[in-house]
Amino acid sequence: MVCSALRLVLVLADWKLQHPESPLISWQTFSSLCQDAKVPDLITCLEDFGPENLLVEERRKAVAECLHDSGDIIFFTDFDFIVVDLHWFCHWVMGHLI
Repeated sequence: MVCSALRLVLVLADWKLQHPESPLISWQTFSSLCQDAKVPDLITCLEDFGPENLLVEERRKAVAECLHDSGDIIFFTDFDFIVVDLHWFCHWVMGHLI
């Protein structure tokens, strides 16, 4: 999973450069970025509708949690979005709350 997370960090960095106005992404966008990362553990085949598809989803959640633990993103399983711009979140959102 560590190799998957490192490759996905690079994909997320490219995505942030192309979308600087979007500090949040949906889980669906994150899943498509996993698909774009070309990491075999994170890619869902279109034919997979059974338990294998659920396994891929769990792997994606594990990688998102790994990136959350390393401080690259903010991810909670209860929410349908991921914070990819931590500077924006810590300064703008938390600044308004404080």
